[in-house]
Amino acid sequence: AALTLPERIYAVVCCLPATSLPDDEAAVLPALRTLVAEAPGWPAALAAHCQLHPGLSSLSFAVVATRRGRRFKQSVGSLQLGTELGGALHTYFGWRVDLTAPSL
Repeated sequence: AALTLPERIYAVVCCLPATSLPDDEAAVLPALRTLVAEAPGWPAALAAHCQLHPGLSSLSFAVVATRRGRRFKQSVGSLQLGTELGGALHTYFGWRVDLTAPSL
């Protein structure tokens, strides 16, 4: 039997403990935007994606954020976090946002 590719591959490009974030709640989202856009895992994840989808001309993406823990619970909700991180990726990479059928 031949192997087939999965329809969707999920990659974690950044995982960090909350203790590595600034203590000032107002500085958390700007710090996260920079961290996610400049995460060291992007080159490997993008290279793997290009190998699996060589003819893809443009990239689209969606961000689903889930927070754990209580630190910043009042200031940053999961929906707001996903919106902020998605905005950072769009700004940094220029990818198109597609919440229903992303290519990434």
